[in-house]
Amino acid sequence: MERGIQPSWGWELQPSLPPYSLEVGSLNEEYICEGERTLSQCMREGASECEVYIEERTEKTIIVQADETYSEREKSEATMGIRALVDKKRGFAAFTLPSKHEIYHSVMKVAHIQEPDPDWHGLAHSHSMPAIPGLCDPRIRDISMETLLELSTALHSPFPTISVDSARFTTITSEVHILNSHEISQGYAATKCYLFLSCLPRKGGAQAVMNYAVSRHLDIDMEALVGETCSILKDSSKAHSLHESFTGEVLFSEQVVNQVFMNSLAAAISAENVKRDVSYFKDYLNTPVASGLVSVVDDGRLPGGVCSAPFDREGNPNQKTEIITDGILENFIHDEYTAHLFNTQSTGNAVGSAMIEPLVGISNLLIDPGDASKEEMIESVRRGLYVRGLSGGVNVTTGDYSGMVPHAYYVEKGEIVHPTKVLISGNSFSGLCRVKMVGREWRANLEGMYGVPLLMDDIDIICH
Repeated sequence: MERGIQPSWGWELQPSLPPYSLEVGSLNEEYICEGERTLSQCMREGASECEVYIEERTEKTIIVQADETYSEREKSEATMGIRALVDKKRGFAAFTLPSKHEIYHSVMKVAHIQEPDPDWHGLAHSHSMPAIPGLCDPRIRDISMETLLELSTALHSPFPTISVDSARFTTITSEVHILNSHEISQGYAATKCYLFLSCLPRKGGAQAVMNYAVSRHLDIDMEALVGETCSILKDSSKAHSLHESFTGEVLFSEQVVNQVFMNSLAAAISAENVKRDVSYFKDYLNTPVASGLVSVVDDGRLPGGVCSAPFDREGNPNQKTEIITDGILENFIHDEYTAHLFNTQSTGNAVGSAMIEPLVGISNLLIDPGDASKEEMIESVRRGLYVRGLSGGVNVTTGDYSGMVPHAYYVEKGEIVHPTKVLISGNSFSGLCRVKMVGREWRANLEGMYGVPLLMDDIDIICH
């Protein structure tokens, strides 16, 4: 790539928000009746509290390999998870439905043999629930495998030298209902679809480029995502080595921000991790933890959000929680248990399926977007990199990361000089303190992390 020529930026894959309103869960009535019976039986058998969480889920998947449709799969499953408390002794059991087991007997047996938890405060109580638009798309709910096969024809490379090595497109329809002994009985329905793909050169010589998109609605532009991914690979095949290592500025793409920085943040803001003494932020509440340009929220009510819902895994209303404001750590995220330990209220951040006990986790974790485009951010770089992929890991407890950057561009005096491959290393938490510009394009992943491009300085760049 010649000096001054910009790379292919790809497409802004922001989820649109059709006016689909929240649908009340239409879960199989037999399953709800089974849940009500189980709750009543547990209470009659001596439980002081009981919670029943029911989930019915249908997944339809098309898999493409080497530009050809490889397989299709449809799977439906209904599950029920039960928590029962006997004098602060907690039992949990989970089953697929319909079940031949005496469900209440199993969970009560588990509860009786546990040690009492002196910190147990109680299950969630009934609250009014927010109405959240954009959670359910009838087009996903009603889609046929034939239609999915037709859509998958877009999963082919536009370049003769590049192939879509593998791609997986999945639609999910889920219906949830929760009941507990504190008069909670509520449900909702939601849809989701996601696309993961990997592109390779047909004759070898470059590392695969992986990409993804996720939405509550059937609006993922498959052709655009394939084109973006193939263009990154095409640029990477022309990579030049750097002549020396240096410390410089790095513009991280929104995908890499999700992979490195958002993963670290999600672990650090969990009150459960604070309790276990494994949160990097455990001693930093109400103190600076990031550049003043960085603000982060956890928003379980985001319209059309990937992980939005009216209530969390315990039945508490989801909410918007200010996590970092202008660089200052303001809050951790809580479920009912940690909220009691820290003398506060649940933030609606109990997560998990019916098959596991609730855990503390993010809903939609968002960095507030800035005003700059990626082009404008690159124009501000004196000497550094634009990183679009990292083959490495991050220690979410310490924030340390390192790895090969197979898809990057060397930038000098505000212009892209050429694609390159390098090694980088750093710390995600100290990196957040060195953010000098925040981009405006969001990209969500399946876990509900909404990263934006971030420009940081003083990053170690190692020639490879």
